[in-house]
Amino acid sequence: YWGYNNLSFFAPEHSFSAHYQATGRVDGVIDEFKWMVDQLHQHGVEVWIDVVYNHTGEGGLWRERLWFETYEDAQAVNFDPKEVAGLYSYRGLDNAAWYALSEDGQYYWDNPGVGNQTRPNHTPMKRLTMDSLYFMAEELHVDGFRFDLAGILGEKDGDYDTPIDPAQTILQDIVDDERLQALNVRLISEPWTAKGTGPGIGGFPNSTNGTHGWAEWNAHFRDWWRAFVNHCNWGEDGMRCHGDADLASPVFVLNSTEGVDGGSVLTGSESVYGHNGRKPPHSVNFITVHDGFTLYDLVSYEDKQNGCGLLNPKCCDDPLSVWCDTTSGENHNRSYNWWDESQKRQIMRNLLTGLFISHGTPMLLGGDEWMRTQFGNNNAYSTWADNEWNWFRWGEWRNITARSRHRMHDFVRELIAFRKARTELLSPAEYGG
Repeated sequence: YWGYNNLSFFAPEHSFSAHYQATGRVDGVIDEFKWMVDQLHQHGVEVWIDVVYNHTGEGGLWRERLWFETYEDAQAVNFDPKEVAGLYSYRGLDNAAWYALSEDGQYYWDNPGVGNQTRPNHTPMKRLTMDSLYFMAEELHVDGFRFDLAGILGEKDGDYDTPIDPAQTILQDIVDDERLQALNVRLISEPWTAKGTGPGIGGFPNSTNGTHGWAEWNAHFRDWWRAFVNHCNWGEDGMRCHGDADLASPVFVLNSTEGVDGGSVLTGSESVYGHNGRKPPHSVNFITVHDGFTLYDLVSYEDKQNGCGLLNPKCCDDPLSVWCDTTSGENHNRSYNWWDESQKRQIMRNLLTGLFISHGTPMLLGGDEWMRTQFGNNNAYSTWADNEWNWFRWGEWRNITARSRHRMHDFVRELIAFRKARTELLSPAEYGG
């Protein structure tokens, strides 16, 4: 229900517009957006846009699925013919030019995991992407972009599972673009894909002239801090997080990837980003983000709660519905239920402190500063999650009975002030600073 499937790469989501809400007309949406950006700039706030060039919203085959029993389990099957597909724009203009198709042209690649994969390194989609970025940077005056599943933009056209040098892809074109460089546009990648393709974490390029580089969400930072604080071990039975039950022998090694250790993530992950001339700020550090648990839920639930519940009532009313997908959402959350509320708050303060004292660019999930909960749901995108339990409750931290929320909010404000007062120490421009 977030409206995350693009039908145009030049139109802001009109349902966010006060003008549209008041009049039902879209003719003033662009002007309102420009006014908003101008007001934020006057208050020293940059505006970044979350852009999705890896798939579109033309959709198809999204009707209710039918269920039948097999020998092993119940299976969901969509009996819609492949001709039943949404057709709004690109598919009608030139299906094969815009979309990554199978050899017979009848099916779509799905490395994003949501269908309708585009061809970012084919001329029509490359031009569309660059024109869209120019429009938002030059006309709407936004300061930067966060690229959804940016690994898709680093795939080889026509052979989307074969590794390729990112210098041969649109990723290099974007970071080298003189028009974007002139505006000092920030480029932030979500560096993975649903299918593990693309250049991966650390694989995004620096500009040819060495002045501008891709920043990346640093999942190593997220995973190390979660494992360190919740005491997660990797043994023969897989990953286990066990709080303080085994303090004598915690194992904090995530995997064999170079640079995944506490010293590295505290100092900007040089082994991940420094190899091609990028700097500590290119490491975008985070503990939680819109995908997955909130910070409060990270220390309150050992397992995701994506079935029947407040955020997904469809699973209560119609558990066989296509919209009741209890398998969605990450399984390896490195989460733990600390039970005692005061101890949860202490663990949260530990994680927040780790985020704000580390080198790199800290990213805070909105609501974590006042302990927002999604009641254990770690994939709250469902159409049926558009309800009061999932909405962002802006004033909840001000509730006089919620003093712990207010105190956490103040703690985060003080952390931010602490970091800003020590910018040269905690946000160095170079490694080794």
